[in-house]
Amino acid sequence: MRYIELARTFYDLPRITAEDRIQLFAMLHEDVHYVGLGKDDIRGKSTLEALYRKYHDDKQHEGVTKLTFDIRHIAENGNCVLLDMRNTFVIGQEEFTMPFSIVLKFDEDSGLITYWQEHYDIAAFYRLYGEVTSAPEPAKVAGQLAAAPSKELERI
Repeated sequence: MRYIELARTFYDLPRITAEDRIQLFAMLHEDVHYVGLGKDDIRGKSTLEALYRKYHDDKQHEGVTKLTFDIRHIAENGNCVLLDMRNTFVIGQEEFTMPFSIVLKFDEDSGLITYWQEHYDIAAFYRLYGEVTSAPEPAKVAGQLAAAPSKELERI
């Protein structure tokens, strides 16, 4: 149950401003691998920080101004945690809730997150951001979805 508690702590932390994210990023391994299926596949804490700036800091009034997580189901197997959640985003005056399925893998010694994968409705995500974010090429998304599960399962 140790990793479930770490996952709950991770999703209790604020993450809108750079100051908010200090504790959040303290829970990530320097070489964290983040995968937002169909969107982002990045490695490294500094690269992930840049992604957060893109969606939050750089957008100011256009970006996410509030983000909450409602964990519906959570399970632990070894050092991996699976979460079924509903994330609620507020952008300007608009509020939007969508389902997310999350995989977190923790380093057994440090307890830091080494792998973070998010599954969500990519089309809904792009509608949420409207013109703020451009949609990916369908062929690229299909290729990522086809390749990612087996490739990442081997690594985990």
